[in-house]
Amino acid sequence: MNLSVAPAVAHSRREQLRRRCDAQRLQLGNAVAHVQQQLQGLDRGLLMVRRLRVGPALVALGTAAVATLPMFRYVNRALLVVRALRALKGLRPAR
Repeated sequence: MNLSVAPAVAHSRREQLRRRCDAQRLQLGNAVAHVQQQLQGLDRGLLMVRRLRVGPALVALGTAAVATLPMFRYVNRALLVVRALRALKGLRPAR
């Protein structure tokens, strides 16, 4: 076997393998990009579902808070009256 031919064949084979690896790497990158694009739509859908699920709870909580705010005003006034009456009881002269 001629030793000068063997390194040339090995070099050629190595180049072929490198080109094939580069092509496969490119194909794999394209496939991954396609899958990521598909999953991105799914991620958006899941995010919307989460927002819709949390949204009504926040609206209900906000509505309940707004509905009870006037009641707190009356509760504060009632507590003020009760405290005033207790204070006045303490000021009554002893019999």
